[in-house]
Amino acid sequence: MDLKKWKKEWVSLETEEQRSDFAVRFKEAIRQTPDDKRPELEAAFLEMAASDLEEAENLLEVVKLRNKLEPVLNFISLSEIAKVYFGKSRHWLYHRLNGTNINGVPAEFTANDLSTLKTALNEISEKIRKAALSI
Repeated sequence: MDLKKWKKEWVSLETEEQRSDFAVRFKEAIRQTPDDKRPELEAAFLEMAASDLEEAENLLEVVKLRNKLEPVLNFISLSEIAKVYFGKSRHWLYHRLNGTNINGVPAEFTANDLSTLKTALNEISEKIRKAALSI
């Protein structure tokens, strides 16, 4: 039983009728799985579920960070932040802000990257505050 095939089909379903039909077929496929193969199937299913959960949690963190930054993104140069604070290209920073898949793996910030980003935003805010005070 190819769980990846079943998962791919499940993700593509659009209607309740399709989901219901899928459930019937999936249950039948499990029923037809020999008893000695069921532990292997269960382990594969749990591994896939754990992987999907981790991916969803990572995506949630990306969305949360993106939402926190949304109010200021139009007012700051991410290209400049990437270059000055990370020594990287703007694409590198955008990939992490958007959780873009790179070689099948979502790009994400490390704890150190997040600390650097926080430092960058604090320093930029201080520069803006000083500029405002000088006017």
